[in-house]
Amino acid sequence: MINVHKVDWKAGHLPGQVCGVPGHLTKMLSADAAVRAEGLENFYAEAHDQGAVDPCTAASVPLLFAMADNPATPDRSEIVKLLLSIGREALDWDPEDSYFTANGVESTAHVNIVAEMTARAEDFARYAADTDPLVRRPAIAAVGLFHGDGRRAARVLAERLPAAEDIVERLLIVRTMARLADRLPTTAPTVTAWLDDLLDGPARPYADAPVRLSAFTHRFQLDPDKDGFEVVPRAIALLREITATPVSGKPCDGCRWCEASSHVRGRDVAPAVRPVHLAADFFDPEHPWEEHSPVSSVLRTLHTALGDRIAERADLLVAQLTSPDAATRYDAIAMAEDLPGPLPRPVLDRLLALLPDDWAAARMIKRGFSAWTGAGSRSRPRTPHCSSTPSPTTWPPCAPHTAPTSGPATTLWCAAPTKRRS
Repeated sequence: MINVHKVDWKAGHLPGQVCGVPGHLTKMLSADAAVRAEGLENFYAEAHDQGAVDPCTAASVPLLFAMADNPATPDRSEIVKLLLSIGREALDWDPEDSYFTANGVESTAHVNIVAEMTARAEDFARYAADTDPLVRRPAIAAVGLFHGDGRRAARVLAERLPAAEDIVERLLIVRTMARLADRLPTTAPTVTAWLDDLLDGPARPYADAPVRLSAFTHRFQLDPDKDGFEVVPRAIALLREITATPVSGKPCDGCRWCEASSHVRGRDVAPAVRPVHLAADFFDPEHPWEEHSPVSSVLRTLHTALGDRIAERADLLVAQLTSPDAATRYDAIAMAEDLPGPLPRPVLDRLLALLPDDWAAARMIKRGFSAWTGAGSRSRPRTPHCSSTPSPTTWPPCAPHTAPTSGPATTLWCAAPTKRRS
């Protein structure tokens, strides 16, 4: 399938140094899944460690493309994903500069890698239409990153949207199209017209509410007059359309593993039956940065685009925190930690309203209190605190060191400005 012996693996190495990449590539083609996994892991460790793009990495790229070209290659999606990862890292390096590898060799491998990726952009376009969604996804992103013909790239991406099988892929296509406009400004008129058509054009099965929310978000990002762009009311309307009103279902016992939208311990409730794309397979409050709903990546992008428009971001967060979809609520708690300055009172009220019944929310809010009270990265003067006089930027009145509780799952505390206890 590939001939690793035709490559000069000594190039870019000091005398006596041995490159293990050919052995890793051979293992990645093994019939044994465990051997393939070992080969891929070792490749990352040696040729792509912490995003490294050294001469061995560059030499392996044509072989990786040969592997991706063959439909019989096992774990083919991992190969395409690896190519995307290598290409992304190479783009992060200054093309006018060189750097020294871990072996002490001066290298411009990143320039060669980007050139190879650009030359093979049509291969990525072909992979983007593959029958395997795990092959398509990294290929779609690669088309947006490396295709030099903006019109061709936009056409490939636009044609993929009606054929996309799930919401994750559709959102990826919209995001990639917007990034194409950033990379190649000549495509901006085409991309903005496409986004406008998704948003306000005729109803189509693939242009559902999540896709329209994504189109709206990226349209706002690309608009040169952001100050005159009314964003949040329509975004909230689309969010409410996505997270529909709950319908009756079986009582939830807080098992964490069902597909109900309200993981509530100790209560008989009628949880929402969520669309498949909003159902979190599991919830781990110890890793709240892992988004539980694909739509949350769109909402996070919108928060970033809004920047210091804090009042509008607060309105959006309140809508997220009051969503009937648990995945949307939990992701909103994590996003609240990124809000600069004091936590707005409406957001705080909605956070506390989740207590004490929602044990998962309680654990995440407990984690957030370190940031919201100044124990984390925020400085003390910028954070709300206990006060005898309520105001929109202070905690509710409380005696110093009182501890509101969230039930048996979690205990929270409120800090006075001069002293803190945990």
